Amino acid sequence: WMLCGLALVLALSLAPLPNAAAQRLDAPEFAQRGPFAVGTQDIVIDDPDRPLDASLWYPALNPDELPEETSYRAGFIISDGRALRDAAPDVENGPYPLIVFSHGASGYRFQSTFWAEHMASYGFVVIAADHTGDTLLEMVAQSSADFHGALVTHSDLVGNYGRRPLDMLSQIAYMDAQNAAGPFAGAIDMDQIIMAGHSFGGYTAFAMGGAQMDIT
Repeated sequence: WMLCGLALVLALSLAPLPNAAAQRLDAPEFAQRGPFAVGTQDIVIDDPDRPLDASLWYPALNPDELPEETSYRAGFIISDGRALRDAAPDVENGPYPLIVFSHGASGYRFQSTFWAEHMASYGFVVIAADHTGDTLLEMVAQSSADFHGALVTHSDLVGNYGRRPLDMLSQIAYMDAQNAAGPFAGAIDMDQIIMAGHSFGGYTAFAMGGAQMDIT
């Protein structure tokens, strides 16, 4: 059953996603795509102690009205998205609030691209990084023969409670530097920073706001 469980995870990860451009006719106002074109790019935060693979989504320029189409790939996981790969940021209409997104345990930075793209279309800059030591790819690589064991032991759970908030701080520092010089100079409102996350990433967001664990 362990191998079957792993096969199911792989199958779900590799399965094609629903058409991201599809839109319900009765969707509420803010379920509609926002007014900004969306750009995306992959980056590496070159921290000497803990480098991070990360991605950005942001309001972008699209003077040629190109279709917003891209693919996201993390190892064996491939999914389609609605963004312009490596497009120039729309600095003129900024600055934009910054959202730092934290994925769940055994997740990866592309797990919520639909949400990141949607927020960027409404005038936010979004950054998400793989929390090294707590990603799906590392879990699979550790033990494809023992799915349950890999799921339970692949990550240093206690260590990640401390490291995840540090990853968020690294991303904020990176974006602060980008806001000072380069293509994103002046595009980010570093006085408006939003923490967001899914599951363990939700804890990470709360921890960034000062929440503490109650183990009693």
